[in-house]
Amino acid sequence: MEIDKMLLIGRRLLLNELPYSKEQLEGEVGITISQTMSIEHGILTCLRCGNTELVDLAFTDSPIKYCPACIMLGRVTSIGVFYGINSDYSMQGRIKGALTWDGVLSKDQKRVSERIVKAIEDRSSILIHAVTGAGKTEMLFKGIELALAKGYRIGIASPRVDVCIELFPRIKAAFSAIEVSLLYGKQDEPYFYSQLVVLTCHQLFRFYRAFDVLIIDEVDAFPYLNNKELDYASNNALKEKGSFIYLSATPPKMLLTKVKKGELEGITLAKRYHGYALPVPEFKFVRNWQYKLKQGKLDRTLKRILLQKESKQRQVLIFCPSVVMLKKLVHLTKQLFPGVMQGFSYASDEDRILNVQKMREEEYRWFFTTTILERGVTFPCIDVIVVDADHIVFNTHSLIQIAGRAGRSGQDPSGDVYFLAEGRSRAMSQAKKEIKKMNELVKRGENEVR
Repeated sequence: MEIDKMLLIGRRLLLNELPYSKEQLEGEVGITISQTMSIEHGILTCLRCGNTELVDLAFTDSPIKYCPACIMLGRVTSIGVFYGINSDYSMQGRIKGALTWDGVLSKDQKRVSERIVKAIEDRSSILIHAVTGAGKTEMLFKGIELALAKGYRIGIASPRVDVCIELFPRIKAAFSAIEVSLLYGKQDEPYFYSQLVVLTCHQLFRFYRAFDVLIIDEVDAFPYLNNKELDYASNNALKEKGSFIYLSATPPKMLLTKVKKGELEGITLAKRYHGYALPVPEFKFVRNWQYKLKQGKLDRTLKRILLQKESKQRQVLIFCPSVVMLKKLVHLTKQLFPGVMQGFSYASDEDRILNVQKMREEEYRWFFTTTILERGVTFPCIDVIVVDADHIVFNTHSLIQIAGRAGRSGQDPSGDVYFLAEGRSRAMSQAKKEIKKMNELVKRGENEVR
């Protein structure tokens, strides 16, 4: 079998990740062979994820270490090697006229778009702090178009597979003249080389100095936030003089501090693309609702809200802090409201992608979910309920993102958001405060802030 070198450009792969033999790979001109681990000052480091807490491999005669931190992508050992081909943007085609999107940016969106273009031109990095529903994806298009015209390779990475799956068709439609690839853990489609790639952050472990521009969407989301292995992988995947474009509605303090110190350029967009304010959550205090749920009774406040929404034929997203609670609510509401089409999904749901798609196609009226849908998914006309909103799983960032699922469409810009809880957590109060702060910035005309 002849080696397809395009599979190896800008990548570092283990032997068992490739359809070739060791002899084929090591006898091929241009293929680099590199160590999987390095040792410095007596400390052994995994070069795929940067982890130094390595483990002895059992049942071997000689001491062999392996890395447990990135083992989900195949076991890296101290005696293994990576295979790849050095990535050079001059090898890639300079694609002109790749952008086929004919939409129009607002004045504020255009200003952000121009800053992204300049960062790519300067090979610098930038943080885009834009509220949910600001149209971050569309603001990227001109920058991507410029990068492709320069022959650059662009990666658009997100910590969440749901975000990637929703983002991919939008990117593909906007750049319909070229091939765009999508990479995530459980996909069936084989890998192929493309200059524009949409991928989950975990897929970055397989790339090395591959991208001239690396866009990290939802940079504050789990599992990217405070994950030193994923941070290491993203820095490895970017070329030494490449550009990071960080996107977030709720950026982490680390990046905001860099902006304040002048170490990173930053721009804030407080206005949604349609110009309407962010939905401000309404707090609804409930008592002993979990005890009632165990007794097979639905809290009156939740029941009243659901009935109101059903009378108006509104789709509703109901967020739950745990899968156990979600299943109890689904079971009970299906008994109480047999005429209402209901769906659900959570991280380990095998039909997760299908179920979310059914909600998009309006096959379901009510959809119960965990925090997996807190960001990156768009339903045009939706109201939002957070059950047990004072639970520790709902931090400030997640509550802001959840509230941002509502009111994303110009035809339905003011969806309702309810936080149901027995008390008021700090995260609830802070989320409401931050949302009001962004709305106030828009009112005062302070839409762009350095």
